Amino acid sequence: MVDASAIVATIASIAHFVILTYSVSPGIGQVFEVAAANAFTGLQAAGGVTEEVIVARAAGSVDRARSNSGLPNRVFSRSCKGKCGTSSPIPGLPCQCHNECVQAGNCCQDFNEHCHSCKNRCGNRFEARSSCQCNSRCHLTRDCCPDFNRVCSSIAGTRPTQRPVFTTTKRTTSIITDDELLTLSNTLLQLDERNPFATPLISLQGKTRSGSQEDLARQPLFGPQTASEAVVSGTSRLIKDLYDNYSPEVNNNEQVTQQHLNEEEAFFQAVLATEPMKRVVALLQSRGLLPTNNRNLESILRTLWFERFSRSRGSLGSSGFEHIFLGEVKNAEPSGFHSWLYFKHQEEAGSLDYLGFIRSAKLSGKASLLELPLKWKGMYKPVNSMFVGTSPELEMALYTLCFYARPEAKCPMNGNSVKFFIQTYPFKSRGKVYLGTAYPTFR
Repeated sequence: MVDASAIVATIASIAHFVILTYSVSPGIGQVFEVAAANAFTGLQAAGGVTEEVIVARAAGSVDRARSNSGLPNRVFSRSCKGKCGTSSPIPGLPCQCHNECVQAGNCCQDFNEHCHSCKNRCGNRFEARSSCQCNSRCHLTRDCCPDFNRVCSSIAGTRPTQRPVFTTTKRTTSIITDDELLTLSNTLLQLDERNPFATPLISLQGKTRSGSQEDLARQPLFGPQTASEAVVSGTSRLIKDLYDNYSPEVNNNEQVTQQHLNEEEAFFQAVLATEPMKRVVALLQSRGLLPTNNRNLESILRTLWFERFSRSRGSLGSSGFEHIFLGEVKNAEPSGFHSWLYFKHQEEAGSLDYLGFIRSAKLSGKASLLELPLKWKGMYKPVNSMFVGTSPELEMALYTLCFYARPEAKCPMNGNSVKFFIQTYPFKSRGKVYLGTAYPTFR
């Protein structure tokens, strides 16, 4: 048996090593926590010492390591305070504060408060290191921070918080109220009960937390395929034709063939013809947020969802559809991946490991909302969220609705008296606005 004092000494050595090695990094405290957690697991297994003993004996070592480092306490917290504006993630940490963490889905919980806010920034010129802006032109460039109108009321004036991304003619926009969003989302979820899927057989198993890589689920999330799931039609069939059309690495240029374009167009047109998308488009058109001309409408939505853009190194390796309905990889970290159909597809292929769930809620007879960590091709994502049991057209309709109705803000939704939100973020590139990400969330 390994003596507990030896364990504490080893953890102390790890702490000092990490502090010396990463003293220039704002995430030093979190790097230490990851290394120490691994040490806990390995040494506990080797020495048979209980976790309670390790934690109790190591507490003093942690405090001494922090004190001796000479670094401020804020460096060791799981907060974004004082850490905003970094251009890239720190590998291996449970949460991040860099500008692309939103699209990666791994921001610290207080990211919006400290890094995505106009507090003490009103009127500043364009800040390249910031994830959003607080100047008088941010409405025109669609990159205002979510609290711009409230915090910067003196310069926000009376500009509408909802602005069309098309500029062919002058239009007057009117606000879509929260009540309208709650009513429409519940109606669409009930309408989606007609989709071709049986209620998915899911096995939630162990409850976990963000940042934990412990596997609390011995079985897959999705059970054996039922007969009614095996034969699907419409968008559910067409979306599967797109699964092999994309490279997940955002650093790679997508190799687009005419067959790929034909398959995308077939799926796109099928979605436009569905009742959920028709109702959403009609509402957005009635408020001046989308054009009534069909050709202009299709061009805008096609660009929003399917046109390739660059998230890294100038490579045209991403699109809104790929990010949300499949998944992407940047710097060996997965991002996007918000479709249950693709989750199930990857699980059946043996490429995805379900670790347990963080939170779940039933939204209708078929639909659920699930928050969970995952490992995709060996890469860990601390927290992910997705609808389960819903059709592709419902998800695209709700994401499109919230992109225009509540850009860069929490968009209130309702399903079976369960209130949840959809968060969307635009991605600007080459003078165009794309759908950077969209996902459902409990908070």
